[in-house]
Amino acid sequence: MLELPAALSILLVGLLVPLLTLATIGIRVSFLNAAAQEAAHAASRANVFENSNPQPGDLPDAKTVARNQAQATVQALGGGGIAIDSGSGVNTTILISKITNPNPFEQPTGGVTASDHMLRSVDIANNVYSVRVTVTAKIDPIFKFPRIFGDIPGLTGPFAVSAVGQEMVEHPQSLQQRGGVGGG
Repeated sequence: MLELPAALSILLVGLLVPLLTLATIGIRVSFLNAAAQEAAHAASRANVFENSNPQPGDLPDAKTVARNQAQATVQALGGGGIAIDSGSGVNTTILISKITNPNPFEQPTGGVTASDHMLRSVDIANNVYSVRVTVTAKIDPIFKFPRIFGDIPGLTGPFAVSAVGQEMVEHPQSLQQRGGVGGG
């Protein structure tokens, strides 16, 4: 009977605290996934994919909209433990799928190509266009343990995670570079 308090404290510290940490990381990963989905939805509705020379009064491009929406969604969901990477934390690309192979969720091989820049032309008769937003962030655990056994992401420090959101483009002409020049 004397070992009961010791056994309960071992169970509490040894099992409950790590499980609570794991559950918190899982919730924060789902928040990051929601941020990626919202960013992709907002980017798919933008009037232009990329604007290299924005003028005052111009509407924001899809890349800017995706970055702002991802950050706003993380903050709205209580993103105190989620830190989106400042440099390349939000990456927005265009996926082009042939209509004969309209699965836009497969990797860019064969019938699917990807572009980080505006397209020279848009062919809506033969292609389907999607916007893919990848959000990369570091998720802090709710409890940080001492580094007894070294650095363990998610237990002693932040855990790096990427989430992907993808959505069909509402106005494919917004992906086309004005004047016929551009990448892709």
